[in-house]
Amino acid sequence: ASGRQMLRTGQAALGRALRRPQWSKAAHQSTLAGALNPMLDAATRLPERTAVTEDGTAVSYACLYLRSVAVAERLRETVRWEPSSWERGCIAGAPGGDDVVAGPRVAILADRSEHVAAQWGAWLAGCVAVPLCTSHPPAELAYSIGAARCSALVLPPTSSPQHAEYARLASAALGALPAGARPRVVVHDSAAPTGERSARQPAALREAASRLLPEWAAVPSAKLGSLILFTSGTTSRPKGVLHTHASLGDMTATLREAWAWSSDDTVLHTLPMHHLHGVVNVAACAQASGAAVQWERKFDPASVWARLLGSDAPSVFMGVPTMYARMLQHLSSLSSAERAAAKELGNTVRLMVSGSAPLPQGLATAWQDATGVSLLERYGMTELGMALSNGLDPTDREFGTVGRPLPGVECRIAVPLGSQRQSGTACDGGAARDGAPVGELWVRGGMVSPGYWERPEANAEAFVAPADVSSVVSALWEAPGSSGGKTTDGAAHAARPWFRTGDVATVREGTGRWQLLGRESVDIIKSAGFKVSALEVEAAVLDCPGVAEVAVLGMSDAADMGELITAVVVPEEGSAPPTLEGIRERCKRTIAHYKLPKALVVVAQIERNAMGKVNKKELRKQLQSPPANEASQASAS
Repeated sequence: ASGRQMLRTGQAALGRALRRPQWSKAAHQSTLAGALNPMLDAATRLPERTAVTEDGTAVSYACLYLRSVAVAERLRETVRWEPSSWERGCIAGAPGGDDVVAGPRVAILADRSEHVAAQWGAWLAGCVAVPLCTSHPPAELAYSIGAARCSALVLPPTSSPQHAEYARLASAALGALPAGARPRVVVHDSAAPTGERSARQPAALREAASRLLPEWAAVPSAKLGSLILFTSGTTSRPKGVLHTHASLGDMTATLREAWAWSSDDTVLHTLPMHHLHGVVNVAACAQASGAAVQWERKFDPASVWARLLGSDAPSVFMGVPTMYARMLQHLSSLSSAERAAAKELGNTVRLMVSGSAPLPQGLATAWQDATGVSLLERYGMTELGMALSNGLDPTDREFGTVGRPLPGVECRIAVPLGSQRQSGTACDGGAARDGAPVGELWVRGGMVSPGYWERPEANAEAFVAPADVSSVVSALWEAPGSSGGKTTDGAAHAARPWFRTGDVATVREGTGRWQLLGRESVDIIKSAGFKVSALEVEAAVLDCPGVAEVAVLGMSDAADMGELITAVVVPEEGSAPPTLEGIRERCKRTIAHYKLPKALVVVAQIERNAMGKVNKKELRKQLQSPPANEASQASAS
């Protein structure tokens, strides 16, 4: 039997709720379940097409969908999923937060196709998916499970090579929670369909689709919770960000349009699935487009190069700067023929994206020299998906910027209360750049989360209703091109709250592209009466000979000059450790004197999270009480 025959039962009901004759963003925004819709639509349109390739095995869209139905039915046997039991008020403190409803939360400790089936299954069952990081220690998993108050935890099938490992991890995590707060463990059905066997599954499995959605079909997708992702915790305790089906769907639709996703694409996926980059930018966009995902269990430079240079090379790859750096290092170990093939990478790979951390100019240049491919930089956050992006056309990109607002996204620079400065001047003491102010970036759009899960104080601080803007800031500066346009719901859009990103930004005159200067809490250093961007200093230090990695932060200045600009440096392998004098002399070429590092700490490594980010608050604590003989330090007089 064909994949279409497999899905014939229940397809009429699915068609009424989910399918459209032709995909378009406008139609997508009004559908029942914005995020789930295009993904299940791909299963009904392209059932026999390969959705995932993992460990040499191809999983079709029909098979992936049927697995998700099996998970949904298991969840409905396990948790209270009826709409009458759903919760309100879980994102109190945010404008409109009282109207958002959330079904039972389902933690997912699985990866690749097993993760996708669990995520889709949670949605089909009317639940909120809570992806967990499979490499986190039990204590961190317990925090996420407890904070979201999960009712169930999904593990891979017992036949999966990862089942035993993840079951042990789950047991340890649940053991750290009070008995009354432990979710029930649900294991993927070990008989979930694979390949031709899917046609022989019981009729009840195939018919389930027709009875899974109706119970929650009446809830507007903009008010129905779908996903909780936890922030990276680089500046505070991780917060659970709740996305609705509509906000998640808007993210997916926007990126499909901006980056020209199609069913002809194949994407190589090596990113973690507890992070927005992996969940939305890669997996959701591919699934909604009917594209194929080549899924590696973890990032490995040798495996990635083998894929990129192989006969079934992907057309899309996304990573973080540290991934591209490691791939360049590994490139030197490849044969001359492979290095020559790498120079022609642009013939097969149409899009390579770098994000989640700043991309050093030296790395971007080295990558383009080695492969002929220009990396696309963009800007996003867990709370809002992607807001800014350089152009899909390589000629529509500018290094050091994150591009312009994506369709339907508005961006502004906040002018603090009491400031009389207007456009073309500095904000809050920051130096004006190219006629534009420098200040906190505010964003609004359909892709923005309605709020943090059970964090009313954080919601009240981060989300600002339009009517309250004047009580928080003097003005929101609008640069040319501050809106990505194509907003079809004018009145509704104008009523949306603004999200305060906590990132300091400016706009480059002439091009209208946005430049990020860093997190206001850790990347803006107050030194000798100036405000200095740590990211700008890091870019200058990375250009110094012998420097492999750097993190710049402000340390307490004993001379009462505010904060001491401190460069924490990892030297290049085989190179002599750089000196403070040498770094300052080299950096004078590109940054002002008051921005030069005043102190240098040389370390063996700088710890980063799974997405390549440095927890600067933790690093500062470590430097304030360093273990003996672990780091060498120098200070400028």
